[in-house]
Amino acid sequence: MRAATGRSGWRAGTGSEAGSPRLALAPEAGAFAARPRRHSPRRRLPLLLAAAVMLGAVVVALAVEGGRRGIALVPEADVLARRLGFGIEVVTLAGHRFAADEEILGALDLANVRSLVGFDVGAARRRIERIPWVASADITRVLPDRLDIRIVERKPFAVWQRGGKEMLIDATGRTLQEIGAGSVDHLPRVIGEGAAPEAATLVATVARHDEIARRFRAAERVGERRWTLRLSDGIVMHLPADGPALALERLAAAGRMERLLAQSNRIIDMRAAGRIAVRSAPAAESGVARVSGIMPSATGRKE
Repeated sequence: MRAATGRSGWRAGTGSEAGSPRLALAPEAGAFAARPRRHSPRRRLPLLLAAAVMLGAVVVALAVEGGRRGIALVPEADVLARRLGFGIEVVTLAGHRFAADEEILGALDLANVRSLVGFDVGAARRRIERIPWVASADITRVLPDRLDIRIVERKPFAVWQRGGKEMLIDATGRTLQEIGAGSVDHLPRVIGEGAAPEAATLVATVARHDEIARRFRAAERVGERRWTLRLSDGIVMHLPADGPALALERLAAAGRMERLLAQSNRIIDMRAAGRIAVRSAPAAESGVARVSGIMPSATGRKE
């Protein structure tokens, strides 16, 4: 997994005003302040009048919805805003570790809107939050020329094995990134189509039972309807499609859980309502490749 810097900055390049900005990552302390242009007294008055008008527009823009939206500007007005000192010259990023700087900066769309007046904070935030690792983004406009962005990232929750690929997912089932096969072995592992969005419910169900949690290796989603648990010592548990949590609770309440899990290489079939079928597991079914995920126990420990 790529580890980006936790705090970094962007500063405007030195290209022509009509062109796209040149992105240059740099420490925040290295951000520069653009020197204002000097004008003769004869030209100063029109510029001051234009600055007053533009400043009023800035105040209105920042007042709309608490400063969360910009105002629509024609390209000429955006250029004028930049000339008057309201161009976006510095962007600081903080809070991110796995989301790439380049993705976040690209989502700002600074090639098209480069002044604080026309910058739409809400639209930019939505674009940033479409980046897989980003849970939320807070964007603050700092007059006259800076954007401060703080990122809250999503947390890896499980490994989703689908076909020949393995991906990190969060607790909502959102795919964060593809990983190398077998490269992450400290998270629960779920397998098959439809497994990702149901992973959190399955993990919570298993974690209530220490005997299963200690042995957990993977859970396979079958037909996008039910789960088959793969435990250590070659134990396979087929859970029912309806009420898997209730089925496990009844098994535990009857005092049969520990006894059923005491012997290795067996299949415990709970798919039929009110019945438990136990049989020896063939060698092909008892082995599970690359599924050494760790499941939190019911008491919060990690085995």
